[in-house]
Amino acid sequence: MAPSLYFCVLHYTKGFKKAAYWHFLPAGLFFIFTVPEIICNRHLFSLPASYSPVFGWIMARVIKVQLFLYVSLSIYRLMKHPMHLPWLRYLLWSICCLMLIWFSGLNQYAVVMAIFGIGFLAIRQKDYQPRPVQTPIPDDLKARLEDLMTRQRVYTDSDLNLPLLAEKMEISVHDLSALLNNGYGQNFNQFINTYRITLAKELLLSERHAHLSILGIAFEAGFNSKTTFNTTFKKATGLSPSDWKKSGSEI
Repeated sequence: MAPSLYFCVLHYTKGFKKAAYWHFLPAGLFFIFTVPEIICNRHLFSLPASYSPVFGWIMARVIKVQLFLYVSLSIYRLMKHPMHLPWLRYLLWSICCLMLIWFSGLNQYAVVMAIFGIGFLAIRQKDYQPRPVQTPIPDDLKARLEDLMTRQRVYTDSDLNLPLLAEKMEISVHDLSALLNNGYGQNFNQFINTYRITLAKELLLSERHAHLSILGIAFEAGFNSKTTFNTTFKKATGLSPSDWKKSGSEI
């Protein structure tokens, strides 16, 4: 449970790579040892009777320490995150309160208090018409995104998608979507295609690239097919790529 909570926070803050799955190694080892008991009703590994209570006492403390460490890491990661995620913060602090109850030995009251707490918050919740919340976008995130677009020109990669761009920016997919929607008023495809169309316009009128066909221009700008390029280009300019090139040469 503890690594799963940490992965949840990583998903909404920075995102996680496949290498981070090593956090589940203890759970995997525990599962391997319990499979024979589940299937064959026999223990793969057992301790002498005199050591079993000691081992059980140690394991009970290890589980609490593990939960404490992962919750602490989750809070630390959330505090360093530039975006404001109040619901995730409330969730973590609620878990901290339940941990304190659990560690104090008042286990039987933890669930009751959680139910009453959630019920109290639900009663206080007023009816309202939902409306989009404009989260302030940190300037450094915009600067990093514009650097990827203008200097590194990552949009020319036809395989570029939302998760890949979020990985390059070292933020979560959720935060990148918020950045594009609230900071630029566009979704991912609209934002990327704006840069691709701008580059395509330059290439169509460039003498250095006069040898390229329309399909070649499309590939250079980051489109993966001529049909998509023509449709997107005409929607943005009102002209097909060939008509744009012809009108530019006439001027």
